[in-house]
Parts: sequence; C-alpha cells; structure tokens
Amino acid sequence: MIEYKVIREIEINPSHTQRSLAEKLDISLGKVNYVLAGLIEKGIVKAKKLKNNPENIRWQYILTPSGVWES
Repeated sequence: MIEYKVIREIEINPSHTQRSLAEKLDISLGKVNYVLAGLIEKGIVKAKKLKNNPENIRWQYILTPSGVWES
C-alpha cells in the first residue's frame, strides 16, 4: 500500500520533499502529492511551511501521533 510506504519514508527521513519521496518510491510527483494530501486530511501527517527563501517554498512533513501509531 503506497500510503504505508510514504508514512514509513517520512518516519525514516522527515526532511523528504515530495520530489525525493517520488524518486525513492518510484512513483510520480502527482501521486505523492495526492497521497500526502489524503494523509494530511486524515490527520496522519502534518505539513509545516519552512521559511528559508520566499521564492522557493519548502514544506516539512511530520508524522502526528496517530501517524506514528499507523507506522
């Protein structure tokens, strides 16, 4: 199940970007975006906006306590 793989990868490396998750799991960037949106909606993953550079928006994905339990 792809959702489980995404959760595991975020647990292993919280600094993953959507692009790095797509490359690691060998799925499309659009699929990663779709899966993350669903996990965020379910409350399993939380997205935090990083403010390194206003021109280059980056997000950090964090497992919530229920997300840790799912993994």
